[in-house]
Amino acid sequence: MDERPGDIEEAKQTAAPSLPVAAPHVGEAVWVPPAEFDGYRIGRLLGRGSMGQVYLAHDTLLDRSVAAKFIDVPALDAISRERFLTEARAVARLQHPNVVAIYRVGEVGGRPYLISEFIRGKALDELPLPQSPADVLSIGLGLARGLAAAHRRGVVHRDIKPANALMAPTGEVKLLDFGLAELLDSATKDSSTESVPSAAEPLVAPSEGGPDSATLTHGGGWMGTPAYMAPEVWCGQPATFRSDIYSLGAVLYELCAGRAPHERPSLSQLRAAVLQEEPRPLQELSAIDPRLAAVITRCLSKDPVRRYATAEYLREALETLLPSARGAAIPVGNPYRGLRAFEAEHRALFFGRDPEIRAIAERLRTEPFLLVAGMSGVGKSSLCRAGVIPTIQEGGLADGRTWKHAILTPGRHPVAALAEALAPCLKEDEEVLAGRIRGEWETVGHALRRAQGQGQGLLLFIDQLEELATLSDPEEATAVGEALGWLSVHTASLRLLCTVRGDFLDRVASIPGLGDSVTRALHLLRPLSSEGIRQAITGPAQAKQVEFESEAMVDELTDSCARTEGGLPLLQFALAELWEVRDKQRQLITASALQEVGGVTGALARHGDAVLAGLIPAQRKAARRMLPLLVTLEMTRARRTEEELGANDPNARSALDALVRGRLLVAGDAAEGSAYEVAHEALIHGWPTLRRWLEEDADVRALRERLFQAIAEWERMARRREGLWSTRQLAEISILDPHELTARERAFIDASHKAMRARRTWRTVLLVGGVLAAAGTYGGIRLEAKLALDRKVAAAVAGAEQVLAAGRESHSRSDQLRQEAFSLFDAQDAAQGEASWSKAAKAAAQAEQAYSSANQQLEAAIALGGRQDEARRALSLVLHQRALLAERERRLGQRDELIARLKLYDGDGSLQAQWSASAHLSLATSPEGAKVQLIPLTTSPEGARTEGEPMPQRPSPITRATLSPGSWIAVVSAPGKATVRLPFLARRGEEVKASIALLDEAAVPAGFAYVPAGRFLFGSAAADRVRRDFFHTVPMHEVSLPGYFIARTEATFGEWLEYLRSLSPSERAKRFPGLGSAGFQGALQLKQTKAAGWELSIQPTTRAYTAGEGEKIRYDGRKTRAEHDWTRLPASGITLQAAQDYAAWLDSTGRVPRARLCTEQEWERAARGADDREYPHGDLLEPDDANYDETYGKEPLAMGPDEVGSHPRSRSPFGLDDLMGNVWEWTRSSMSPGEHLARGGSYYFGTISGNSTNRELVEPSLQDLSVGTRVCADLPR
Repeated sequence: MDERPGDIEEAKQTAAPSLPVAAPHVGEAVWVPPAEFDGYRIGRLLGRGSMGQVYLAHDTLLDRSVAAKFIDVPALDAISRERFLTEARAVARLQHPNVVAIYRVGEVGGRPYLISEFIRGKALDELPLPQSPADVLSIGLGLARGLAAAHRRGVVHRDIKPANALMAPTGEVKLLDFGLAELLDSATKDSSTESVPSAAEPLVAPSEGGPDSATLTHGGGWMGTPAYMAPEVWCGQPATFRSDIYSLGAVLYELCAGRAPHERPSLSQLRAAVLQEEPRPLQELSAIDPRLAAVITRCLSKDPVRRYATAEYLREALETLLPSARGAAIPVGNPYRGLRAFEAEHRALFFGRDPEIRAIAERLRTEPFLLVAGMSGVGKSSLCRAGVIPTIQEGGLADGRTWKHAILTPGRHPVAALAEALAPCLKEDEEVLAGRIRGEWETVGHALRRAQGQGQGLLLFIDQLEELATLSDPEEATAVGEALGWLSVHTASLRLLCTVRGDFLDRVASIPGLGDSVTRALHLLRPLSSEGIRQAITGPAQAKQVEFESEAMVDELTDSCARTEGGLPLLQFALAELWEVRDKQRQLITASALQEVGGVTGALARHGDAVLAGLIPAQRKAARRMLPLLVTLEMTRARRTEEELGANDPNARSALDALVRGRLLVAGDAAEGSAYEVAHEALIHGWPTLRRWLEEDADVRALRERLFQAIAEWERMARRREGLWSTRQLAEISILDPHELTARERAFIDASHKAMRARRTWRTVLLVGGVLAAAGTYGGIRLEAKLALDRKVAAAVAGAEQVLAAGRESHSRSDQLRQEAFSLFDAQDAAQGEASWSKAAKAAAQAEQAYSSANQQLEAAIALGGRQDEARRALSLVLHQRALLAERERRLGQRDELIARLKLYDGDGSLQAQWSASAHLSLATSPEGAKVQLIPLTTSPEGARTEGEPMPQRPSPITRATLSPGSWIAVVSAPGKATVRLPFLARRGEEVKASIALLDEAAVPAGFAYVPAGRFLFGSAAADRVRRDFFHTVPMHEVSLPGYFIARTEATFGEWLEYLRSLSPSERAKRFPGLGSAGFQGALQLKQTKAAGWELSIQPTTRAYTAGEGEKIRYDGRKTRAEHDWTRLPASGITLQAAQDYAAWLDSTGRVPRARLCTEQEWERAARGADDREYPHGDLLEPDDANYDETYGKEPLAMGPDEVGSHPRSRSPFGLDDLMGNVWEWTRSSMSPGEHLARGGSYYFGTISGNSTNRELVEPSLQDLSVGTRVCADLPR
């Protein structure tokens, strides 16, 4: 806000009755706002227009000047008023430096009002014209940034013009009146009403009636400002992102040329010029950079498809015109980093990620915390270190601050790492600061803010944030999580930037203090596109005046990287090797050199094996022992000190030195001395030798990890006896090679054995002493020592049983609360459901804490000796209860470990028998006598779910058929009846009952599947914050549905054409998919032509394709499935209303009786069957299984919808295609009345969006190439 003390005083003292009021229209009464309302005191009138009146006002609560806009709308009914206020509040949530902030939305005197930031500046229509090209670029970039922020939230401005953009005295430009056109339109006219400017209306000049006079409103419908309106809006089509782009382009054209793109004296002439004529080329009117002229010209394209899809793309195009940072000094040496990350000093050599750098910097302008997530090897660290950080230091946040940065990797002791990073900024001792971080973080945070001073800022970059969940001490991880949660709250002088592996997102989200911010801060980093890979290959070499021998060689490297999972680090390593063997005389990297190093996929393995081959046998043996220690059980890097690696002999130290020199390990300093880690996770996955060692050592590695944690806890307890292992734990040590134990491990094991021997000696002394005493007294008297020991064991068992009882009570309470939560969710009461679910989670945590405590007490009692039967039985009960709880909470690794331990203590095997108890199925059919085949579903270790060996066919009814616990499918058939598939879950010991009504074959509509009544799992089992804030769904629980029909594929353009042909011309025009407009991603136009009949034009990303009837669309950039019959593509670009109308037409014409949109529960059951799978075909998703962003290598020119049914490998248990990917599908919400969603992901989105539990909340008016529909229908009564 830009205000002066005088403004505040004026706003405080001026009262509304004395305000000058513009003359009203004939017949209208003058409306004057109250002098005070809702904490605001009205000042002078700032302006009046067609939209309403704007006053200077004073916020009496916060003592600041604000602008109060009162909206002129007809009287609204209750529903329209609520819709207006709800949508206005959504616009108010748009916060960006280039958007005038809306502080409050309300209603006074029956009139809606908006309270916004008060800016003392000039509107763009008050600036002298023309402006210099440099100023136009600066203004355009500010406007594009603000508009991009709106487009990201789905908000269309609809009335961009010079009068709706202000330039503050600081030079910052701000858009105002965001979305008000749409709000007014939705509040005051029916959505089916079309309103266009009258061709006979004279064009009123702005000077004749104030700045808003040239804004058209017709028949109650808001239309925009003629001189800046897009051609399609003139034709009555709704405003879109691309029409906003046109309007912004028109504003920039006027700033450059001193005149609007089209100027005519009347609306009819202006309309004809906009629709038929091209603006005069800017180069003829201004000495403008041709690149800027080209950007503005593209914005003004008559065809919306040729414009930028959203302001995000326009922002990127304008930012490329800014002075480049490539002039930075080029570092000496190898320009490729191999397995090491690019650092800030390598900025001039970092290529291929410019759009991502700009996008992240743009978000950090307004967001305090950004979390860059992506799979291992995608380049997260390099992007931030060599791209984002230098950009911000060079002024990329455009906030006038000078930014410093601090970098850390959490490691095992994240508190110490954070203290080390922040100590120079706070000028504090690291150890003292670490203590304050643990106990008084808020004081540290406030000190950190104060330390920045005026005009300064600090960017804290945390690389590999997943280490908080995989490697760090849990207490320290919690402390740092709370600190980062505090830092994630917005402040002008601090920014938090982190990277995380995508497969650890849920675990990071569960860290206390941090989780609430994760989903808001998430920035998914996709693998490099083919063009980005080419830049990463050729750019660094060209910077050193070196070339590749041929384009074919570059193509080979590009394709190999794109095809290989985690291919980027392998490519970088191969390039680093190629650089070393380049032809220095010719300054050339040759194809023969590529063959020599082993290609992209072979270079790393070849190099690693060569380093090992250079070691003597004793050193190789040491390397064989140490390398697996540097990999966690989660297959991530572990950082270990020399002592932890057992590098205390010359061979081990020599091996470490050789591995560091060979760039397989990196060494760094740690509090305990030198620490080592694998150079890159690509070695873990891409070096066959290391992978083989890890597989061979699987059992040993798990034991070593437990041993490592035990030693760390023992040392934390100052090596007290309580931290040592028991006899049973020591028995597991036998699988370790004694010669490969480190000194720390030997010390811990020796101390445990010594303590064990001491306990045995003491028991022997007691026994012998008792015998001698008994011999000297009464032979029948039991030994007092033994009695005391038995009493001690009994007391321990009794205490443990009390704790166990408390745990069972908490367990039972959590069961009840979970059922209560599920009932509330099913009753569409999400708020109360989440509250009960949170209570259930707390009760479950209390149960686990009690079980764990009882577990420890009983193990201690057993270790005492004496009578152990009761203790062992009690422990078996604890282990069984813990396993049940772990299974319910989906901690499957813990469950399996507990069941393995249960076998050691379950003396009579009764609990193991309960655990493995069979289920029984009773299945009835109507009519009886149908053939039933039961098929088990098996799950591979990778997550693929496949049908197993079927049981012999049998007639119905079936009574108590014995089944192994798990997921099953019953296939039921009978002559003349439609074959039915019924997926179901059989839980241990459960009596499963099912009944199937068989339908005549003719009763099932063609192309539809019959889904019988049954139970299934609905919702997500992900961590609560991910489940709630990312998937927007409920906790996974069982739901029952009646039977229904559902289409096997998405509705196609061919089917949509049948629909259109049946409509009258006027009705048909309303239901054209896309109608030439664009959504968030892509554009399309379906039209009739005399030459080609029906013709489809689509632009999935950057290339437009057109085909008439009988012709095929061919995607550039594809090597498979390049050609498609467009009538078999999914019909997309349709609104919710259009999808509903289509279903109603299918019903009314009898093509599909009772047709309608699917509910989301019907959609999810059809996708998942009955079990908890992540995707329709299981938990493993390969690129060719479905049409999503990885299917065609994330190459933009290869992206686009496929013919329906092109990916049968992702077919659902009911035989449905494309429920993952291709296009999103409209569904009706089962969780919130009146809400609608898109489900299933699309060709442009990734694996997380396409998860079968993901609910994408979208506006019903959305028209997008990536959104289509699938039809359901009720069963005949």
